[in-house]
Amino acid sequence: MIIGIDFDNTIVSYDALFHKVALEEALISSETAATKSAVKQYICNSGKEQEWTRLQGMVYGPRLAEAVPFPGVQSVLRCFRDLGIRLRIISHKTRAPFIGEPYDLHQAARDWLTEHDFFAPDGVGIAPGEAFFEITKEAKILRISETGCTYFIDDLPEILLHPAFPREVKRLLFDPSETLPTMLGVQSMRSWQAIADLLIEGSSWEVAARELASKPFSKLQQLHGGANNQVYQLDGALILKRYFQDLDDPRDRFKTEHSFYTYAKNTAPDFIADPLAWSEDFRLGLFSKVEGVPPRVCEPRHIDAAIAFINRLNNPLNPQGRTSLPPASEACFSLTAHIDAVSRRISRMQEWLISGDFADKLQHLIIKVLPPAFEELRCKLLLGIPQHQCDQELPDHERCISPSDFGLHNCLESESGSLRFIDFEYAGWDDPAKLVCDFFCQPEIPVPIQYFNDFASKIAKAINLASESLFLERCRALLPLYRVKWTCIILNDFAPTGNRRRSFSFKKVPDRSRLEEQIAKAYKMSNLNFF
Repeated sequence: MIIGIDFDNTIVSYDALFHKVALEEALISSETAATKSAVKQYICNSGKEQEWTRLQGMVYGPRLAEAVPFPGVQSVLRCFRDLGIRLRIISHKTRAPFIGEPYDLHQAARDWLTEHDFFAPDGVGIAPGEAFFEITKEAKILRISETGCTYFIDDLPEILLHPAFPREVKRLLFDPSETLPTMLGVQSMRSWQAIADLLIEGSSWEVAARELASKPFSKLQQLHGGANNQVYQLDGALILKRYFQDLDDPRDRFKTEHSFYTYAKNTAPDFIADPLAWSEDFRLGLFSKVEGVPPRVCEPRHIDAAIAFINRLNNPLNPQGRTSLPPASEACFSLTAHIDAVSRRISRMQEWLISGDFADKLQHLIIKVLPPAFEELRCKLLLGIPQHQCDQELPDHERCISPSDFGLHNCLESESGSLRFIDFEYAGWDDPAKLVCDFFCQPEIPVPIQYFNDFASKIAKAINLASESLFLERCRALLPLYRVKWTCIILNDFAPTGNRRRSFSFKKVPDRSRLEEQIAKAYKMSNLNFF
């Protein structure tokens, strides 16, 4: 197989660079979208077509070094190379710009390819003589024919639909923005990973996993994990995690966990699995295997280990990387934010189309139990507090670095009794009161409420809060609200949107016994009389 690939806007992404240079040249407003097409439209609609031509010469010439590859292109092309697929870069561009300084655009492109290791034997591995830059479209199409391409990938429909384009070459249109129309005989591709999945027999991410492990492995065994991601064991020694991303869910689980593990490896390495390598292109994380099993019941030593972990994460003597961590998923820094987060969950649940064997019990919870309980708690929390105080955010020094979704369900205990914590897809900066409430609400391995006051006081010490008593009072006030929230979380098994995550992680749709168990847990969690 021989794959031919266009250069501009197929290998190289120019959107951010065109926007940057156009702003520097005062050719667009700051409100212009950061895409090449939006920049072109703004400039040309302003009657400055010659300025657009000059701008192209600058970007494709002296500023090209600032452009970046499209996500995944290098990893995918390395996968092709390792499978024995031959690669050709075939582009068309004039030798020098039509307007402006006579930069050598062909040499600029070759320099960019060299800088990004496309010609390096241990990089993408394309021979310099297999990168062709033709002066005209017709010469480009002739080169596609002469090099015997099996497939050709281009972002320009006029190339793929040109009358002289060789009929035997399969045509792939690179359209990451998904704005181009469907064309007969042309297959649209939204990403380089989609191209790999089409052209590689088997899964492209598995090829990337072998590259990530830096050594061959014979067995890739899927493990039972959560409902969000795929988890595999490699030859019994390594753990590979493949992260789910839903177009309807803005949370980037891969990026969040990558950031948190990078920080925790420096601050609390003996509390986590060792992160070994990451692939952003294929959303993969490789970890050392942690020997152990989840605790069966909560014991005081487990709580002590959890507090020690939080203490390490928030030690001010380990400041490196703290500021780069994002806010946690659904982070709440004000009383209004806490209330709104739960309100949104209840509103989403009330949009579900409820049917089936559990419709009566589910409807009772969603309509008759949770909304009035939430409304009563909301009024109690807001009673006598001015709106500006409700909206006032916690100062930075009262926030904490939180693993989020923090509980004994996300840890493994070794034979010696030591704990390692896992799963940090929602981690980041958050209100420590939320951390405390979540810890006592997670239903898988319940933490007895008798430890609540002591745990909250020790968390206050761990993050150096000025007043333990005020913090404990706030935690106790918020806990009923978080029991309502966790009732909603428990009922996610009934949510239609959850099926996409379960399908990705190969986790079965909950059976009847699981659903009965979740209904029972939800009724228990919705009982707010616990102190």
